Amino acid sequence: MQLFGHRRQGVQHDLPCRLDAFAQRTDYRLGGPKDIAQERTLLSFYRPFQTQPLNSEVVAAMRGDTVAHVKFRMGLLTSRFRANHPLKACPGCMDRDRREHGWVYWHLRHQYPGVWVCEEHQTLLLNSSLKSTGVERFLWHLPSIGHLTPVAVDEGSASFQSLRHLARFVVELFDRRVTEGGWTGALLQQALRTGLNRRGWLTPSGRLKLNQVWASYLDHVLAIRGVPELSGLAKNEGEAVRDLGLMFHPIRGGTHPLRWLVGASWLFENAEAFAAAIDGLGMSASGGGVAGNVATCRIAIDAKESRQKSTVSDQRQRAIEMIAEGVATTAAAAAVGVAVGTAMAWAAAAGIETKRRAKLLKPKKLQAVVEELQHGADKAEVAIRHDVSVGSITRILRTHPGLHQTWIAARSKRIQETARGSWLSLRETFGSAGIKILRAMDPALYAWLYRNDRDWLKAHQPEPIARHADQQAPAVRWDERDQWMSQRVRTVVLELCAERPRSLKLWEIYQAVPELKPKLRVLDRLPLTRQAIQSALGTRPSSIHPSGDLF
Repeated sequence: MQLFGHRRQGVQHDLPCRLDAFAQRTDYRLGGPKDIAQERTLLSFYRPFQTQPLNSEVVAAMRGDTVAHVKFRMGLLTSRFRANHPLKACPGCMDRDRREHGWVYWHLRHQYPGVWVCEEHQTLLLNSSLKSTGVERFLWHLPSIGHLTPVAVDEGSASFQSLRHLARFVVELFDRRVTEGGWTGALLQQALRTGLNRRGWLTPSGRLKLNQVWASYLDHVLAIRGVPELSGLAKNEGEAVRDLGLMFHPIRGGTHPLRWLVGASWLFENAEAFAAAIDGLGMSASGGGVAGNVATCRIAIDAKESRQKSTVSDQRQRAIEMIAEGVATTAAAAAVGVAVGTAMAWAAAAGIETKRRAKLLKPKKLQAVVEELQHGADKAEVAIRHDVSVGSITRILRTHPGLHQTWIAARSKRIQETARGSWLSLRETFGSAGIKILRAMDPALYAWLYRNDRDWLKAHQPEPIARHADQQAPAVRWDERDQWMSQRVRTVVLELCAERPRSLKLWEIYQAVPELKPKLRVLDRLPLTRQAIQSALGTRPSSIHPSGDLF
């Protein structure tokens, strides 16, 4: 609330929202909201690869109240790479920060996708299991060894050296501070083709010598794909050819920056050589950051002390009678010894309209404010839009007859509509998983609807979906995936039940099995996995058969 003006918004660790409020409440010491979005969040990583209109759209969302669907518009959810951005920390940096500052913090360059080695200390970064998996996503966290786990890579191995090369490549490249849209797909593709040509992997007509190229590329990515974030890279010849096609065939859509960076670190010995290749195309990729415009809005919270309670009732009654008889509000307030605003609020509560002296809020602006409040708009948001204090908005609510009650009713309706919309969206996305799993996806949402809107909730439970055999062989071998995923879930559940003498929660399962969460929306294709999850929810260690079976 102090930093973002909201009890839950602004806590996103990668692309936070409500940056306008954050910049204002921190007195712009970290820059304006646009500066913060573009330089101090993970948007700084994606910004060079995105067009100016898309970057503007993302910045606008981060300055506003929600960043819902931003990652989808950026193409992260369909990229085969994870969009959750796990928090990472270096043990050496943590020790140094604790000695020099008294506390530890997250380093932005450690959070860049593809960076898994701290160049300063030559150690693998530790991976946090919080926030990025959805667990405790509304809480604050600093690096803590208790919440950090190492990745399955041996330091000193070939994989470690490859990850170190990629991390150094990414950090050095982004130190060049490229402007938004500086690295277009066409430019990066041409730069990579320059690297291919230097190695003699292009024919005179410009085609790839695929038989020579894919083996080298596959060796490169196999060394780094052991890190979960990079597991979407190729693991066999067919997938290597697919990845090369995405990089070098005519570009028809967006490509995740990691794919370009992995390709560049494969073909170039360092970031400087890659940047030189880009510069050699006559299209400079270097530049300075774009400064954001500093907002001029202010929020000042007015506080007024009440008079002695023993005389309030008498004062109120006398003030209302005087105003009703035509006495000026100022005179009535002075006669009973209260502030003018208090007298106006008492009169409004009694249904009496009082005259106003326009200062900042002229009649047109006042009418606009009243209309927004009648529709349940947030007081702080209205104050920012009309460049007045929250106290002024509060006085309008208190001194317009019936406005406060209308505002409360409208806000209650908006909360109900938001909850209903969230449930419908959840049902549409994960409805095939069944009511038990759907309820476990957002227990707080289900509980609110059950307590406050039960009849509507019952009328909008997910409908059972009829199963029909596919007419054609599916492109994905769902049966194999189902068997593997269900076995993985059962194994993890047995391990968790051995550690925790209590019922399991859904988030505990998909935290331990990160591959499970994106599959929850297609559980109709994974019946064995769904059965394993349903059996595990609420399972206690005492209910497990000695053979290890959950049933």
